[in-house]
Amino acid sequence: MMKKIRLLLVMCAALVMTFSVLAETKVNELKKMIDVQNPVVFQLANGANATGSKMTIYNHTDKDLIIDGFTSNDFKRTMLHSTRYESGKRVMFHVDHITVPAHKKLALTPNTHHFMLFNPIHKLKTGEFLTLKVHTNQGEFDVIAQVVPRRLK
Repeated sequence: MMKKIRLLLVMCAALVMTFSVLAETKVNELKKMIDVQNPVVFQLANGANATGSKMTIYNHTDKDLIIDGFTSNDFKRTMLHSTRYESGKRVMFHVDHITVPAHKKLALTPNTHHFMLFNPIHKLKTGEFLTLKVHTNQGEFDVIAQVVPRRLK
């Protein structure tokens, strides 16, 4: 009986290792096909609890890349946002997804689609790097974004 249990445990461990290798292979392949340039997170304004990001995402795959969310261990909550102008005033709103067409690029900026981050876990330091885990229809990938000063307007 013990031999059967040991055999079963060894088989389960092998199966878990196989799935881990396959998942890591998929992530590595996705990293080669998705290129993120100049990712930044803006320093929070005094008294603010939310900030945005800016980056350009290149999709070198044959399928549209549909971003349906992202997470960061440095913030309590994250959202995908878009911006429109109403009567000359910028209005941001939540969106369920952001699509980067196959073989195209998409610039994420505060004036277009962008990532919003709410309620930082710690005080952000200009120059520090944050990891954003991006969730897509093709799998997840990490973006390492630098905290930069907010531009004065």
